[in-house]
Amino acid sequence: MESRLSSRGRVAESTISSGGGAASFPTARSPSSPGARGRLSRCRRRPCCSSSGPSRRGGSRGSFDPTVLGDVIRAGYDRPFDDVGPSPAPGRSPLLLGCTDIEVDGREVRLPAGTGFDPGGIGKGLAADMVVAETMAAGAARVCLNLGGDLRVTGLDPTDAAWTVAVEYPLAARPLAYVGLRDGAVATSTTLRRRWQVDGRLRHHLIDPFTGLSSDSDLTLVTVVAGSAWTAEVLAKAVLLRGSTHPFDLIDGIGAEALIVDDAGYVRASAGLATYLGGARLVDRVPVSPAVAGLMSGARR
Repeated sequence: MESRLSSRGRVAESTISSGGGAASFPTARSPSSPGARGRLSRCRRRPCCSSSGPSRRGGSRGSFDPTVLGDVIRAGYDRPFDDVGPSPAPGRSPLLLGCTDIEVDGREVRLPAGTGFDPGGIGKGLAADMVVAETMAAGAARVCLNLGGDLRVTGLDPTDAAWTVAVEYPLAARPLAYVGLRDGAVATSTTLRRRWQVDGRLRHHLIDPFTGLSSDSDLTLVTVVAGSAWTAEVLAKAVLLRGSTHPFDLIDGIGAEALIVDDAGYVRASAGLATYLGGARLVDRVPVSPAVAGLMSGARR
């Protein structure tokens, strides 16, 4: 089993390294000529196939777009995050958006000319799903896998109880909640990490496809519980980008639940999240210091 798990780990590493995440900076680009195709391995093909789905079906209502690579580069995130520094120069890229025109045919993927592909908004979750599925198929009784904060579990924990997953807020001393999960996934998206300044303006890695800039959403953290890790990851980002006015409309009726924190520290949750909390009550608000409040307002200037 150990050698099999090692191969699953390489699948995950390859999926993540194709873009985004902590492993590397996304660099997948389309050919310059219209209609050109690229032949991909199964591991590399899966992010393209899965990423195009939410935008094609309108599931994210435009808030998720994997061809956002050019905007990520222009925001200054044009290298591994550890090398970005506190005040990088603006990046340069001619890459455009074009998610709805991605074509997948067998092992070939065609991106619209002039676009770039950034699977950073789906890669970790998808890798977690792939590894868990293949590990269970290899004979495992249970799996709990955490890939950079995207967590996928199946089967009961070693005590034959549900897995307990802590939902952490970067500025709080204790977790916001503990989610009990038997088979499913938890993913969190936040603007409180991976932050820098470009020309004196605060930037972060969550790009709004509608503006091409770091999101000015009034939400600072979203955690989603869903049946698959890639779904939870995509929805966490999409809900955060849409803001607090109608925060749960993207998850209504699709078997997912969410917890949100806004820039004033107020905590809200979808109605069904209570089923995962074991009767525990959420805090109404987490403290937000004046310095943090200033950072939040700076992101919207």
